[in-house]
Amino acid sequence: MDQGTLQTSYEKLRADAAVDVDKVSKAQYGEKLGERLKELHERLVTQRWRHQPLRRVEIPKDDWKTRAIGIRTVEDKVV
Repeated sequence: MDQGTLQTSYEKLRADAAVDVDKVSKAQYGEKLGERLKELHERLVTQRWRHQPLRRVEIPKDDWKTRAIGIRTVEDKVV
């Protein structure tokens, strides 16, 4: 995996996706995208990258039930 692949992954993310526990949106992550992807690539190559905790959200369903989903950080979505 190289920085170009990470860039392509970032570009394919939905702009209106929910933010996770770090409260960073796609637009905010993209403000320093080159630096962030370079640092992310370095962590991936050296095997220091670890996923962040998920934000757990309950989605209402029919019949008063809910379904739990986990929302990942932008960086986790890129990887």
